[in-house]
Amino acid sequence: MLLNFLPFSDPPNTFNRSYQYNHKLLTSRGVPFYVKSSNFEQEYPYQSPKRVELEAGIEKEYVGLLAQNCRHELQRQQWGFQHQTPHCDMLRKFQEGEAA
Repeated sequence: MLLNFLPFSDPPNTFNRSYQYNHKLLTSRGVPFYVKSSNFEQEYPYQSPKRVELEAGIEKEYVGLLAQNCRHELQRQQWGFQHQTPHCDMLRKFQEGEAA
C-alpha cells in the first residue's frame, strides 16, 4: 500500500499513442514510438549518447515483443488456428536489416 504513495517518474516513451504520449518518432532503424512532449528533442538530442542509449533500449524491447508475439503465432499455426505470421515476418525483416 505504501508503494502507491512513492513518486515514480513516467517513462520518456511508449509504443502506444495516448493522450499524454502523442508525439510519434522513429528510431534510426525505423521503430515507431511515442513521447510526451515536443521538447523530447531538447532532452534527447538526435545522435546524442543519451538518445542512442534510449533508442537501443526501445529497439531491444521491440524485438522482444515481436519475438513473443511470433512464438504465439507459431504455436497457433501449429494448432491450425492461424495461417499468417505477421509478427514473425516483422521480426525477420527487422533482423535482416541488422545484418545489412
